[in-house]
Amino acid sequence: MKIISLLPIKNERWILKNSLDSLSRVSDEIIILDDRSSDDYSDILELFPKVIFLKNNDDNDALVNMSEKRKKLLELGRKRGGTHFIWLDADEVFSSNFYENARELILSLKPGQKLQMKWLFLWKSMNKYRNDGVFNNLYKDFIVCDSPELDFEDKILSEGRTPGPNNNLIKLDDKKGVVIHFQYLDWYKNQVKQAWYRCSELVEGKRNAKRINNTYSITLESGKEKILDLPDKLKFNILDYPIIDSNTSNFWQYQEIIKFFDKYGIEFFESLQIWHIPELKKEFEKRVGREPKSKTFPWFLIKLNDLKNKTKNKL
Repeated sequence: MKIISLLPIKNERWILKNSLDSLSRVSDEIIILDDRSSDDYSDILELFPKVIFLKNNDDNDALVNMSEKRKKLLELGRKRGGTHFIWLDADEVFSSNFYENARELILSLKPGQKLQMKWLFLWKSMNKYRNDGVFNNLYKDFIVCDSPELDFEDKILSEGRTPGPNNNLIKLDDKKGVVIHFQYLDWYKNQVKQAWYRCSELVEGKRNAKRINNTYSITLESGKEKILDLPDKLKFNILDYPIIDSNTSNFWQYQEIIKFFDKYGIEFFESLQIWHIPELKKEFEKRVGREPKSKTFPWFLIKLNDLKNKTKNKL
């Protein structure tokens, strides 16, 4: 049996050393599929002999298709003889309490079984996490024992983390380990990333701007968030403090948004809640000559939708 971590990346130097350290502790191999990164992290790869590095050469003008990248990684993992696959993203690590029994736990999974772990999102700090709304008691499938019929559903965004249906889940007690997400640690960069998600969804054309805005509203700060201290039992190992870059023009998501504006016209995206990002607002004002206006649902409809979802989850 062989444990392989499958890792899609793009411009992840800021956190890569920490994620590779975490994965190396439980994996036999780590396969990286790089999607045209512009940052140099070759010195980091030299520190981790378990890494197998590959470049993705898909058409740069096409919409990002994450399920295709995961399908490619799954195929590569199977060719390398993997039987159990770990699907953390580059901005995630395991908590320290997971390592002691991790390999034994992973290898005990039977074909088609998935390990579901608690998913904690750091919130602007290495010592605090968010614990309200969808962030409260959130679990996700990160590890799977392979079976030939497992595959990824074809989705541009919001693809499944592991292949196949989630009908054979084993839920891990958080006393035995959780997954820590760094996405909201670099707050401003994440806001640009969420704006790119919104633009990508609007271009895909499956949902209108109001529904897209409602979905991503949880990524905005209202001041009412429930932020807790990270307990000692859920601490994690850090080799280097993550690199926080304040230069918006360096973010690949920002560059892709500008390409969207050039291709479809900036007014096509006016209804989206992306104009709280100063550089995007300035770009709109420069191109159109006025301030942009987003479209959102009235607050009471959002409350009713939240209530409906809570009732649905309970049922």
